Amino acid sequence: MAMSAFQRKNGILHVENVSLLEMARQLPTPFYCYSLTSFADRYRVVREAFASHAIQPRIAYAVKANGLLPCLATLSSLQCHADIVSEGEMHRCLRAAIEPERIIFSGVGKTFEEITNALHHGIGQFNVESAEELHTLAEIASQQQTRAAVALRVNPDIHAPTHDKIATARRDDKFGIAPELIPSLCRLIADHEYLQWRGLAVHLGSQIFSHELYGEAARALLALDQELVNQSLPPSPQFDLGGGIGCSPQKEIDLAAYAHQLSAVMDRPFVIEPGRFIAAPSGILVSRVVRIKHAKPHSFVIVDAAMNDLLRPALYGGHHPLETIAAPAQQTMSCHVVGPICESSDTFLRDVTLPHLQAGDYVAFMHSGAYGAVMASSYNTRPLVSEVCAQKNHWAISKKSVPVQDMLTCEEIPSWLPS
Repeated sequence: MAMSAFQRKNGILHVENVSLLEMARQLPTPFYCYSLTSFADRYRVVREAFASHAIQPRIAYAVKANGLLPCLATLSSLQCHADIVSEGEMHRCLRAAIEPERIIFSGVGKTFEEITNALHHGIGQFNVESAEELHTLAEIASQQQTRAAVALRVNPDIHAPTHDKIATARRDDKFGIAPELIPSLCRLIADHEYLQWRGLAVHLGSQIFSHELYGEAARALLALDQELVNQSLPPSPQFDLGGGIGCSPQKEIDLAAYAHQLSAVMDRPFVIEPGRFIAAPSGILVSRVVRIKHAKPHSFVIVDAAMNDLLRPALYGGHHPLETIAAPAQQTMSCHVVGPICESSDTFLRDVTLPHLQAGDYVAFMHSGAYGAVMASSYNTRPLVSEVCAQKNHWAISKKSVPVQDMLTCEEIPSWLPS
C-alpha cells in the first residue's frame, strides 16, 4: 500500500516535502490541498494488484470524485482512462490530455446536447442506462453518421452493504437496466448501422468493502452474457465492472483479494472505475479555528470550514479525522467540531478527544480528496473553496476561490426595482 503523503516532520504536518503550516500562513483558509504523488501512487497500487493475473483491466478513474486539472493530468500521464458523468467532466479530461477514446460516458441523465457533443469529440464508450437513452443515442449517431460504442449497464438487484444514498444496484434504484430487457436492446445495437456493441456494465455503488460482492456481480454479467449467446446475440467483447472499491480512514478493501476475485471469474478484457480509492487519501481540507465555545457537556471547536466546503459529514455521515497542522499539544479536550453555517448538520465531528486547540490554530480534515471540493457550494454566500496541489518540494494554487464581490457580478437586479 502506498505511504501517506501527509506526514509529520519535526512535529509539523507536511504534504510531501512542503510544510502545511507555512502554506496555511500564506493562504486564506479554508482550502483543499492535494498530493499529486499520492494520486499517481494510488493509481499504481490498483494497477499492481492485478500484475500477476492473466488479464490486466483498463483502469478508468471516476472523475466525479475529484476533477481538478492537475490531478487529471497526473493520471493522464500514466495512461489512466476516465469515467465521466457530464459534458463538463469530458472537457476537463480533454483539457488534461486524456484522449477521447480513453473516456467512458456514464450516467442516467445524458442530455441530447451532451450526447451530441460527446459523439462529436469521439468519446470511447457510452454506458447506456435505459432503452430511452439508447434510442436517443441511435438517433444522434445516425444524424452524425458516427459510430457510437455502447455498453449496457445492468441493474442486477444486488443490495450492497453501504449507505442507502450511495447504493446503486438495487431494483428500485434509478440506475441501470433490468436484465430481462437486455436481449432486445442488444439486438437493436447489433442491427444498427451506427451502434457498436461494447458489452455489459455494472456498478454496485460506493464504499464496497466486500470483494466477494464484486465476484457476485461479475458472475451475474457472465450469466447474462451467456443468455445473449443462447439467443444468437453477440457476446460481450468486454465487461465494465464499475468502481466503488471501499476506502475510508479506518480501512480499505483488500485489493489483493479483490483482484483475485475478479481475475478468477473474468475470461475476457474488463474495465474497473476507481475514484475515491485514488483521490480520498490524496487530499485534505485545511481550516482555521475561529473560536472555542465552552459549554457542557462538550465544548465546540468552531472552524472556518463549513458544510458548503465539505458536505459528506452532513449528507451521509462521512467521517474525516481532524489533525492539527502544528505539533499537537499534549493536553487534550473533549469537543464537537462544527462550522459557522446556521444548520445543526454543519457538524464535522461529535464527541471526539483532540489535542487542546485555541483560536487561530490550523487544522486539517484528513481523507478529503474525494467528493470534497467537487460537491462544494456557495451556501450562505460563502466563496467556493480554493484548491492547492503539491508535488515533492513544490506547491501551487490550482483553483482560486471566487471573492464575494465577483460572485455578485453574476447577479442582476431587474430594472423596475430600486438598486
